[in-house]
Amino acid sequence: MGTGRMSNLPISFPVANERFIARVFEISQYIFMRESTHKVAENTSTAHDRFHTSWGSPGKRSPRA
Repeated sequence: MGTGRMSNLPISFPVANERFIARVFEISQYIFMRESTHKVAENTSTAHDRFHTSWGSPGKRSPRA
């Protein structure tokens, strides 16, 4: 086999690569959790607004401040 560029890499490269991948995974989990929480909060407020307007008498809606 010929000598490739991979032969010049330090031996610790696989360990550093695993740490990098683990860090990327942690960050992606954090982002996913924040996005999921944000969507739940949006859906909750939308449902509240939807039901809130139906509590009054039909046809009459008081302006919300």
